[in-house]
Amino acid sequence: DLAADLARSGRPFANECTNLPLPDDGMTINVSRVTTGASAAIQATENSAVSNTDVDDTLITESVSTIASGQQISRQAIERGTGIDSLIAADMMGAMAAQLESQIIVGTGGSGQLRGVNNIVGQTAVTYTDASPTVAELFPKIIDAIQSVNSNRFAPADLVVMAPRRLGFLQAGLDTTGRPIILPTNNVPQNSMGTGPVAGYGNTGVQIAGVPVVTSGAVPTDKGAGSNEDRIYVVRRSDMLLFEQQGQPALVRFDATAGLNLTVTLVAYEYACAIFGRYPGSISTISGTGLV
Repeated sequence: DLAADLARSGRPFANECTNLPLPDDGMTINVSRVTTGASAAIQATENSAVSNTDVDDTLITESVSTIASGQQISRQAIERGTGIDSLIAADMMGAMAAQLESQIIVGTGGSGQLRGVNNIVGQTAVTYTDASPTVAELFPKIIDAIQSVNSNRFAPADLVVMAPRRLGFLQAGLDTTGRPIILPTNNVPQNSMGTGPVAGYGNTGVQIAGVPVVTSGAVPTDKGAGSNEDRIYVVRRSDMLLFEQQGQPALVRFDATAGLNLTVTLVAYEYACAIFGRYPGSISTISGTGLV
């Protein structure tokens, strides 16, 4: 009962997306996206022509991806061991959750992958270039990313996704008098950049400029020329559509695939589809040398 599973990054961002049931069949999902809207103008005089622009759309097509994990175990381990199969199955599920999280952040959309938030065309890019980064200099960049969602989506950003190390950097920041810039709420902070506890992962309880912060181990930390930069994503959650099949991940067991060796095969799998590009303006990514 006290066996230690391998520490996995989990799926904190996936849990914050708009989760929808996957359709019962098909390996693609198509969503219409209006690219040319109707026009409106003042009618010059009675009975004169009114403004008329044809509405046009583009079809967004995303593939349903299969995430899977397999293990081959000796029958002796299953029948004579103590909880071996359940321990292995739990680790497989953890590996798949971490893979899904990675896909919805950095997936390319090719070779069977999901298209992650990092690779949505048309999103807003905010660059933070700084040889000596500070929390005070990063804060305006986060505000810029938030306002870009407000300005381009015409709806509020409501989630900041970053690596645990980036939130740690922010929480370690001090003002010119040595006081922390992000404070626990029970200290009744005044003029703070953000609030929330230091200890936390995933849905941390931290807010920056009033926007909740989620940390994820799947946020890349190997970007940039030095392969040492991370990324910060500011998004609107309701536009991050993640389709998953109900009742999955599924676990299947094959007892006879290598019966002459007394080998049992376990396979876990799930289907998922991410559609984050309906409103590219609801995504803003902060990058640059200031995030080393």
